[in-house]
Amino acid sequence: MRRLSFVVSAIVIAGAACTSFDAIERGVCGNGLLEPGEDCDSSEASCVACAVTCTSATADCPSSSYTCGVDGLCHAPAGTLGAPSVPSAFPIDEMRVTDIDGDGIGDVLGVSKTSLVVRHGDPSGTLSDIEQTLTPIQGGVSSFSYIDADATLDVAFGTADGVVVYTSPFGKLSPLADRTPIEAPGTRLESLFSIDPYYFGIIAAHEDTKRLELVIGAIFDPGKPLGTTGLATPFCTGMLTSDAFAPGRVDVFRATDSLLVVDFLVVLTGGSPSGPRTCVTAVHIDLLQAVPANRVKFYEITPAPLPASRLAFAHLGPAGDPCPHLVGTAQLDTATPKVVAWAGSMVGAGETAHCTLATTPAVLGFDDPPTPTATMIGRAELDPPLAFVASDAIVLSDGVYAASGTTLYRLYSTTRPIRRIGSGDFDGNGTQDLVATTDGEDDLDILYRTGSSFQQYRVDTASRVTSTTVGDFDGNGVADVAYVEPVEGHQRMMITYGTRDRLLEPIEVSSFREVLAVGVVGIPGSLDQLNSIDDLVVVDQPESGVTVTTVLRGSSQRTMLSYFDPRVSSMVSGATTIVTRAQSTLDGVAIGRFGNENQQTAVAIGHASQLERTNQPTQNVDEVRAWPMSVTPEGLVPVPTSSGHGFRITNFTACDIDSAPMADLCFPATQYVVWPLVDHDVVVAVDRQAAPNAGVITPMTASTTIVDVVTAMVPAEAFVRSLHVVDLDGDGTSELLATFGPSAERGATSAGLVELCAVDGAGIPTSCENVGAAIPGAPTCVDAAPGRFEPAGPTSPVSGNSIVVLCYQSREDADLYRVTKDAAGFH
Repeated sequence: MRRLSFVVSAIVIAGAACTSFDAIERGVCGNGLLEPGEDCDSSEASCVACAVTCTSATADCPSSSYTCGVDGLCHAPAGTLGAPSVPSAFPIDEMRVTDIDGDGIGDVLGVSKTSLVVRHGDPSGTLSDIEQTLTPIQGGVSSFSYIDADATLDVAFGTADGVVVYTSPFGKLSPLADRTPIEAPGTRLESLFSIDPYYFGIIAAHEDTKRLELVIGAIFDPGKPLGTTGLATPFCTGMLTSDAFAPGRVDVFRATDSLLVVDFLVVLTGGSPSGPRTCVTAVHIDLLQAVPANRVKFYEITPAPLPASRLAFAHLGPAGDPCPHLVGTAQLDTATPKVVAWAGSMVGAGETAHCTLATTPAVLGFDDPPTPTATMIGRAELDPPLAFVASDAIVLSDGVYAASGTTLYRLYSTTRPIRRIGSGDFDGNGTQDLVATTDGEDDLDILYRTGSSFQQYRVDTASRVTSTTVGDFDGNGVADVAYVEPVEGHQRMMITYGTRDRLLEPIEVSSFREVLAVGVVGIPGSLDQLNSIDDLVVVDQPESGVTVTTVLRGSSQRTMLSYFDPRVSSMVSGATTIVTRAQSTLDGVAIGRFGNENQQTAVAIGHASQLERTNQPTQNVDEVRAWPMSVTPEGLVPVPTSSGHGFRITNFTACDIDSAPMADLCFPATQYVVWPLVDHDVVVAVDRQAAPNAGVITPMTASTTIVDVVTAMVPAEAFVRSLHVVDLDGDGTSELLATFGPSAERGATSAGLVELCAVDGAGIPTSCENVGAAIPGAPTCVDAAPGRFEPAGPTSPVSGNSIVVLCYQSREDADLYRVTKDAAGFH
């Protein structure tokens, strides 16, 4: 073996004496050598400019330290921070990095007490694209978690009206809708419409017979606002089916305008054994009736025969009679369309009063004949009225017509066929304007009333509009238009808000999979105590196929939010004591595996001031309570507790940062983080008292363990800033990273502490180390965050996590430090 080596060596030496190799230039791509800063240097197709191309980090990149970037190249941390971007104000309390818009680049999601701010990432890292969303005032700390089915962080927080959740299923931060299933066993919801701010109507079809019924719903609880009264009637005595039903051909007219007595009419077309058929039902609601079953009465008032074409209601009679005419188009003895109108009148008295229709229609002609294909669309209120004409105009697909006697006069003409019409005062000048849309085309046509005619104003939309709803959703006394448009695999709810000038640029307020119906309701809340702002109810059919309703609450901030509220509004059956919505506040929310290890639970945390007790006086209390809710892709669902009203959390006291020092945790002046255990999660919390306390909360058992070791080293005038779960030494066991710094509420100071705490298997911190003490010069450290800051490459994978720590020697001299840890200590 030695001789063989000698011979080979001799040959190599001899060859070297005869051959001259070119010098290899170092530090350049393409020299065939793998050098620092290069991931490859070869002629392989996957090696482009000394970078590895990829479609998947796992399959294509050199090691697990890499990720596949949006540029199609493998990337690993270089271990150094790049040049900082130009500083700009970012007034938030907490932030996280997540990919909101789905472009593969992290975005910064910031939360303050009154808003959410997204700074979108880009390849240059400037974070210059900013989106800001106003929110209700938040009572406590926000919770970041994965609530829906995607890989983007979501955020939830407590408010006076309930828990608000923001997700981004379609690449834009939007409030998660509280989707409440409509409980109607054996039926399928076909349409929903508003009756008044307190009642709504549902048109439902039996799944077996397809028979259509009208069901009356009541808004009875702001927490879960929609429910049916159980009062229903079939259309046309049970002969009408859903075979030929179209939601767009339903018209509703409210005849009386009393808070206690409501009369309205419904006309719709469905199927029957002999083909399409139109039916009309009158409904009388009397809230003065003591027996709920007697409050709603139905009357079949269909005149015979009725054409199967679209029909609508319009008030063409004298001002003293509240009942409308039923109008439609018909081809009579000529090729020119005519309008036929069945006159309406009020019959009966008291609880039997209701509208009815004449059996024989009147025929209305035209001063200026419409197009031969014109069809009936609806009515337009003429307010203020015109002299010698009816209070409602008739809207056909080619224009708007005023009725005087038996003649219709054209007020507005269009070549863009109208398919939907709505009315409202969109500029606040005291006159009713119109909003019109057409099938298959974009945009809203706003028809501003000018004397006896209308002036068109176009509102640009992204796609065709499938629904329009008029209401005052910001409470400024000027009508707004909510509309639905399909975009990129979903449908979004948009609102263009009315002002004294004209309608504003539309803004997106929520997203849905498939909107079936939209209505206007009224629900009082903390921001609308007089119930002067309209709310929207949306009927949606998510991927589960279950028909659900969502209430979007209007506000003067021009946000339409859906609140998840696990509290009840009154004493529930079987409970001996209860905390109602009026006797409590929701100030925070934590999300984790607090019950079943495979099911996330959101725990709303708040302050209770009173207890309702069965057959006893109300008891004044001062306690912190928790209300659990299951986290599902459709939203948050309350979890029943033994008493039905949540439970008290021990060692947790309602107070603020100026309260006298106490042994309990101070809420809501508390920072907390969800701590993962093997089969469930707990909450680690640190309050903001002058002498802070720390504790570990087990939400579903309502217990709190006070832990002094976390706050033992905190200097005076330093307050908790953030808590993180991090495995700094890479041993597979998480540590608690806690940061303390100056408090804006108490004025600027120089106090601070960054510490790393060991945590046992029950989530209890057992010991803590001062990270700043290991940094040369022992600077004052005030904040820190975990991340991957170590250099990595094809032959040097990342060994563990790092933290970046913000410290300063003086107020004007701040530095960032990268800190790691191993068995020997901090580095």
